[in-house]
Amino acid sequence: MRTAHYELRVSAFQECSVSPPESLGASSKRVGVEVSLTPLGELQVPANPYYALLIDREGNVYEATLGGCGAPLSPSLPEPQQIARGWITFDLPADAHEVQLTYAPELLGGPKEEASLQLQL
Repeated sequence: MRTAHYELRVSAFQECSVSPPESLGASSKRVGVEVSLTPLGELQVPANPYYALLIDREGNVYEATLGGCGAPLSPSLPEPQQIARGWITFDLPADAHEVQLTYAPELLGGPKEEASLQLQL
């Protein structure tokens, strides 16, 4: 997905080998989204997993959590054309298979821009 100031790509969406906390119960699963984020111009675009959300078909919103499928997308400010890569992790209901990934960073010196992609396990 490309916006005016950055490009967001998803290279993997999968269930993680790490289980969600017991407090969420057996009806939950931990999933990871491997992303790459590339700023396209001079505007600074933060690479931060907490700007990402997953939204299911019923409109339920899931925020990123710690620990997951691989090296996390680390909070940083990549330079223009520098690619930030990593995993963003979420805890979802066990029966969730189709979700929308939304990434809406606070752009430094610019408007908020949102990128959305449909994902399916």
